Amino acid sequence: HRALEARRPVGSLVKPAVYLSGLQKGYNLATPLRDEPLTLRNQGGQTWRPQNYDKGYRRQVPFYQAMGESLNLPTVRLGMDVGLGKVVETLRARGVTQPIQEFPSLLLGTVALSPLEVNQMYLTLASEGLYQPLTTVRAVLGSDNQILYQKDVKAERRLDARASYLTLFTMTKVASQGTARSLAARFPGAVLAGKTGTSDSLRDSWLSGLCNVQL
Repeated sequence: HRALEARRPVGSLVKPAVYLSGLQKGYNLATPLRDEPLTLRNQGGQTWRPQNYDKGYRRQVPFYQAMGESLNLPTVRLGMDVGLGKVVETLRARGVTQPIQEFPSLLLGTVALSPLEVNQMYLTLASEGLYQPLTTVRAVLGSDNQILYQKDVKAERRLDARASYLTLFTMTKVASQGTARSLAARFPGAVLAGKTGTSDSLRDSWLSGLCNVQL
C-alpha cells in the first residue's frame, strides 16, 4: 500500500529531469552554470531565495558538476532558463501522471510522488528514454520452465537517447563524487549511478540508483 499510495516530496530526485531538459535544449556536460545568490518573485510579491545545502557559492560550475554535487542554485537557474513547462513535460515523459504545479520550487523537488512513481521515472531513464509501464509480473513459468504466461510489454521512445545517456553519466558522478559517494566504498568495482533526495528537515530521505551501468 505504501509503495502505491504514500506520496512524499522527492527533493533532489527531481533534478535529473531538470538536467535532462537542459541537455535536450542544447546544453552539454561542460556548459558553465552560475552558482550565485538568486531571488525569484511571484505575482503576489512574495520572494524565494533558494540556497545550496552548504550555504556556499562557487560562482560558476560546469553542468556535470552541478548535477553531481546536487547544487540547488545552478539547478534553479537551469530550470528557469529551460522553462518550468519543459521540465514538467520531461517528468510526464518519464512516467509521472499526477497533476504538477509549475512553481519554481518544483525544480528542487516539492512535488510528492509514491515509491512506484519514482521507480517508473528512473526506469525510463535507465532505459535511455524508452518508457515501459511497471508491472509486478512479467512472466509465469511452469515446472519445466515452459512459459505459461508472458506480459506483452512494448517500449515507447519518449526521451532523446543521447540526452538520457548523458544524464545517466552525470548520475555516476553523484555516486562516485557527489551526495551518494559512500556507495562507492561499499561496492568496489561496480559502476553505480544514482540520485539522492531529501525533504525539509530531512523528514524524507530517498535514494534511487542503478548498478553496473553500461556507459
